[in-house]
Amino acid sequence: MTTADRVARFAALGLLAVSAAAPFVLLAIWSVGRDWFYPAVFPPRFTAQSWRDLLSGERLLGATTTSLVLGAGTGAFACIAGLPVGRSLA
Repeated sequence: MTTADRVARFAALGLLAVSAAAPFVLLAIWSVGRDWFYPAVFPPRFTAQSWRDLLSGERLLGATTTSLVLGAGTGAFACIAGLPVGRSLA
């Protein structure tokens, strides 16, 4: 393997890592940013109010229950719908 191949492989790996991490970094910034609109590169204010509201416990149990029910229902539906397709393809 030549040096150019190593550099190209390292650059591709770095680009892949940035592409995989960028959405999570953006979500983290959105979770603490306030009043962030299009032309601004970064939010003008940072606050943990959304996290405090979430972790206060008032709506956390309901949101967790809803997420679990939706996830289990979607998984069950996918298994039921996929079973005949899998059998017909086998």
